[in-house]
Amino acid sequence: MPCYQVNMISLELGAADRALLEAALKSLGLSMDETIDGLQIKTPDGCMTLSDGKVLMEDYMQDNLQPWVNRIKRAYAMKAVELVAKKYRMTVVKPGGSRMSLRRY
Repeated sequence: MPCYQVNMISLELGAADRALLEAALKSLGLSMDETIDGLQIKTPDGCMTLSDGKVLMEDYMQDNLQPWVNRIKRAYAMKAVELVAKKYRMTVVKPGGSRMSLRRY
């Protein structure tokens, strides 16, 4: 029986740890550059900027980039859970969907 179950529901990228964000982007095959406006994230469908806790993109790109924002949030949450699991010597079990379990052996 798992000790904890975490449902990934919501995540604010504005509070994101940069190292975890970079790891999440790398796991998705994306890259990130520092610009004057903030962090520019490059996806196959276009670029978005993470500035002052908000994801900024051109209006005409909303439909193309919104799925990428959701993928980035899920990948970031996964990396955060993996970090906590490693810190407390637990194992992450992914039964499917957006559910994960942390188990200590």
